[in-house]
Amino acid sequence: MLVVMSAYSDGLEIARRIAGYVVSKGNVVINGLALGIYAAAHEGALAAGGVVVNSIWGN
Repeated sequence: MLVVMSAYSDGLEIARRIAGYVVSKGNVVINGLALGIYAAAHEGALAAGGVVVNSIWGN
C-alpha cells in the first residue's frame, strides 16, 4: 500500500480496512511510524489482531 501522511477521514478508514484484511489473510504490515495513513494502517492491523513491524530509516 503506498501512502501519504495527510489524508481525509475516508482515506484513513480505507487504510484501516485494507490493513485489517491483509493481516486477516496471514500477512504482516510493515510500518514507517509516520502519521496519517501510516498510522491508520497500523491501527487497522493491530485491531484485527495482526502483526506490525515498525521500521525507522536513517542515514
